[in-house]
Amino acid sequence: MNNSPLLSTLVLLAAFATGCAKTSATQRGPAAGGDLLGGGQWQYRLGSRDWQNERIEVPSNYRGWAAVRVSFDVSSEVLDKAVCFELEQPTDDDLSMMDIDYRLNGRPVAPQLRERRFFLKTLRNIPTDLLKTKGNELRFKVPVSTGAEPKAFLLGEMTLRAMTPQDLAIITGPIVGAFDDEGVWITCRTNIPAEVTLEAKSHPALREGGQDDSAARFVSVSSNTSDGLSHRLHVSLAEDEAAVVYTLRAVCRDVTRQATGEVKFWQTGQPLRFVIHGDVQNNPAVWSRISRAIVDEQPAFVACVGDMVEDGLCEWRWDREFFSPAAEMFATIPYYPTVGNHDVGYHSDIQNTGADCPLLDDFFVTPPGPRRNWSQEFDDVLLIGIAAHENFSPGSVNYRWLENLLADSDAKYIFLVGHYQAFASEYYGVLPGDGSKPRWYLETHHMATFVVPLLVKYNATALICGHAHYYQRSETPEGFTQVLTGNAGAGSSKGSSIPKGNNRYAVTGYAGPHYCVFEVTDGGCVMTVKTAEGQVIDTRTFQPRQRQ
Repeated sequence: MNNSPLLSTLVLLAAFATGCAKTSATQRGPAAGGDLLGGGQWQYRLGSRDWQNERIEVPSNYRGWAAVRVSFDVSSEVLDKAVCFELEQPTDDDLSMMDIDYRLNGRPVAPQLRERRFFLKTLRNIPTDLLKTKGNELRFKVPVSTGAEPKAFLLGEMTLRAMTPQDLAIITGPIVGAFDDEGVWITCRTNIPAEVTLEAKSHPALREGGQDDSAARFVSVSSNTSDGLSHRLHVSLAEDEAAVVYTLRAVCRDVTRQATGEVKFWQTGQPLRFVIHGDVQNNPAVWSRISRAIVDEQPAFVACVGDMVEDGLCEWRWDREFFSPAAEMFATIPYYPTVGNHDVGYHSDIQNTGADCPLLDDFFVTPPGPRRNWSQEFDDVLLIGIAAHENFSPGSVNYRWLENLLADSDAKYIFLVGHYQAFASEYYGVLPGDGSKPRWYLETHHMATFVVPLLVKYNATALICGHAHYYQRSETPEGFTQVLTGNAGAGSSKGSSIPKGNNRYAVTGYAGPHYCVFEVTDGGCVMTVKTAEGQVIDTRTFQPRQRQ
């Protein structure tokens, strides 16, 4: 998708179709699923004009607001049973509830949206005290814009449902996050406010005699966000504990929903095996196959170079495109993401814009570091994750942080994971002096000009990146390796070679979906690049680095 957030905002909840006739919208028939707006009276207004019972036509060269209001009643029985209410736009368009002024009986419905800054299809946890039995009014204003031709304003009809305890569901997760010697983080989201508890026990198959005699540990949280829907739990590990089985329970009044999983933990002194994958974006079928192959690898953890979804500011995309297709992987393997441009909702140069996605804090727990940057040591491996769209010029906070990590490390292997590449076969990877094409991406410029020279200076092992939707390994004269792994669903589904193009350092390439497996033993670190079907498309053995 190439729409900017501004464009998405301008068409939010309003589709424009040239030449559409006005359509009567005085009353809708009752909708299935308990839609409280099904029999409501709908009216429309453009700017400060009078309200009317028909959908309005937006004149040419107009830029402003269209207002909508609907009146409806709610039975006392529905109000008594409801935990909260849920407002939903049923289409799959990229819509936003972020910049719309919602009022229910004159009171703001979701003021927190303006603080968190992301797009929604479903507005959850609307308080019950905003409604009454008779004479309710939902009113909202939608930003609209036209060009030289007038256009009909077609409101995507919304639904309002009363949510009872029976509607409780764990809609996201569980997602296993970063782990260390102290424990592991697990996150989830519920569709209505709930108390979430987690019961964890040592995996019986890994205990002496296979006896399930370990004591259960319980962790309870209410929520880590103001809407009461996102939950973060930390499970402490017993000494030398190799694996846990867990049960996640969400409770609302007398209703319980649960999810289960098991997590194995890498321990110091063991051989290390981990996976790094690239861009997924909007290809859940391919991503599902890749994730199942990753589970079969039994890695200690999985890292990602970014662009997990098509537009990270669109809340509903995360479950549909990313978490649901790979549910087993997220419930069982610690996940270490880095941020791509699509994850923060931008599709061109995003540096110095402050681009971010607050939803990332709901989903992921990563090791400590400044902003979206992090690092963690695994015996002989230092893994560094960076938000490559941020400023990494010399003297910046990020640059100083990265140089200090590199200078202080005694690790035999240092891998830096970030979204942007330093060089590639396409226009955003043009090397200095290679033709007349400009550098279109400031982020790529920073990687090539500042980050890679720093990695070379401290003899880091490799840069693992994405952004370009294919696989390409590059080797520089200094002996530095860049692994571009940009297709875990985002690119071509057909395997073929990638020409060197603008990248004189390119050694080999592949266009189809793939992932990278790293195995660290006493003999070195071997990278094996595979397809979901197990075809090996590249291998590379890294020798222990010599500290500079």
